[in-house]
Amino acid sequence: MDTSGRKIQLETIQHKIDTNNKVVAVQQELLELDEEEKIEWINYHKLIGNKYYRCKNFSKAADIYLEALTAAKIIKDDATTLTMLCNLASCMISQEYYYSAVHLLDEALKMKPDHARALERRAVAYSSMGKLEEAEKDIKTGLACVQDKKLKSKFNDLLVTMIKDKQKKREMYKKMVEVKVKPKDVYIPNWLKKVVSIVVKPVGWVKGFLHFCKRKKA
Repeated sequence: MDTSGRKIQLETIQHKIDTNNKVVAVQQELLELDEEEKIEWINYHKLIGNKYYRCKNFSKAADIYLEALTAAKIIKDDATTLTMLCNLASCMISQEYYYSAVHLLDEALKMKPDHARALERRAVAYSSMGKLEEAEKDIKTGLACVQDKKLKSKFNDLLVTMIKDKQKKREMYKKMVEVKVKPKDVYIPNWLKKVVSIVVKPVGWVKGFLHFCKRKKA
């Protein structure tokens, strides 16, 4: 009996429960803090999350960023919310959870459609998913609104990679269309040729005999 589907479903449910528990825990913790302390709490979690991310512990970094995101939403700090959404998306991309990354970045871009970092991150996610048209659209939108030189360089690098990927796809498709399957030479063994000749000769003799009989009757 295949239980893999049920296992994945249970893991997804457990993940949702864990996430909800984290959100509730953050809400309860923030109740005991004043506004200034809440900001300090968020900044501290951002720093811890960044350390985990630099150490490539993306799963742990995502947990910390989620807590900071929850707190930022509670105090209605839009700037931090956007930053945490992008940070979380980066963790998802690093773990190859591209659909989750796109979902987070969609939320960020609903808040601020010209958010350059969100556009850059989503372009990376789309590109990794093979959605080159969507990725190219985000890159061009990002280049039109980006101010930061470092981020602009990232967009340009992405665009160059995108052009190369599209060219490779075109070349692969062209080769697939041009490939012609050559018919293989049919090998007939000598013994089969002899059998054919033996069978064909009597047939010719029978036809001749029948023709002779018809002429005799006439």
